[in-house]
Amino acid sequence: MRERFYAFSELDLSEVGVAKQITLVDDTSPLIINDKAELWQVPHPDKPIKLAKGVSSSVSAVAKFDKVAFADKDGYFNLIQNGQRYHSSIRLSPHSAMLMLPLATIAVEAHDDGTASLVRLEVVGNRVQAVARFGSVMPDARPVQINFTGDNTNGHIAVLSHPDSRTYRHGALGDDIEARQVQFLERHSLTPLSKPLTVRGLVFEANTFEILPHSKGNHLVTTIAGGGYGASTVVIGNVDNQLQIIAQSTPLSNNRWQSPFVFGDNLYAIQMPHLVGRFVKYIQSGDQLNEKVLGEGYSNHAIGEFDTNLVAGRNNFALIPHKGYRQISILTTEGDIVSLSDNLPAPIIKILSNDNQAYLLLSNGTIWVLNTQTQ
Repeated sequence: MRERFYAFSELDLSEVGVAKQITLVDDTSPLIINDKAELWQVPHPDKPIKLAKGVSSSVSAVAKFDKVAFADKDGYFNLIQNGQRYHSSIRLSPHSAMLMLPLATIAVEAHDDGTASLVRLEVVGNRVQAVARFGSVMPDARPVQINFTGDNTNGHIAVLSHPDSRTYRHGALGDDIEARQVQFLERHSLTPLSKPLTVRGLVFEANTFEILPHSKGNHLVTTIAGGGYGASTVVIGNVDNQLQIIAQSTPLSNNRWQSPFVFGDNLYAIQMPHLVGRFVKYIQSGDQLNEKVLGEGYSNHAIGEFDTNLVAGRNNFALIPHKGYRQISILTTEGDIVSLSDNLPAPIIKILSNDNQAYLLLSNGTIWVLNTQTQ
């Protein structure tokens, strides 16, 4: 039997400086925003490339299809394409995320009254303009692309909408605003493709989704709370052009939250990541998600943070932080949990991974790389 080994090393940032934000270029090399508001691509540690100055770290950059999108120092959307930097009058909502498509970028636009809209941005002439808009969405919304019946590359846009600060007051996810609706929007026009999902008296306590594959396509996964109960994990399908909850876990007690994540074809969650940190696997039986407890002492969310899931998983392994965010465990495709003894020098604030390695951004501005090899 071949054994897999894991080893940490610190990424050389001597030319880049202190990292504030990180993403991956086409799921490969790091793209870093430093504490000097500079955007760097690091295809190799000794050959970093400075792409732009005056960049905000309040919104993660996104890089795909030979394009790089980011917010400038004033929060406005910028795009680098074919070596040219395009500006716009679209102000991005802090803590939101962008979604890159081959011919456009889906982003969250902030308005002066505190509301936010989902926009499709395209290059028109020498600037970027909004060619479609949907409102109102969560200010920190992180839209995903999903195809309920096939390959996600041909999918449309799911987003959490209709902010609500009255129904369920918890405030564990960076603010006291939750979502009343789940929307499924056509990716070009941003018009609804299905009847949205609303559950009377409840809100979706999240800002994004996980995507759970199945034999005929994909489902959405998020959390719902209210009515005297805390969060439960829900699986959402598109049934006859109507979004519906098709399976749900037993809710936690009031003001207790959980953060679901998908690895492979399996659904997991860290229940109460700010307290006990219970790691569970969910197994669907009809409309019920039954849980199998795998351990305690894990946490994929720091209270008050907008990044709601620190777990990063690719083909061969997933990284799950421990409470305190200085140690991790590896979840393998065989279902084994391997706890690494390494104690990182500062708490983890973001994890990204590709097929061969993972990048961990720490609160002290360093980036650590977890390499894997099989012997």
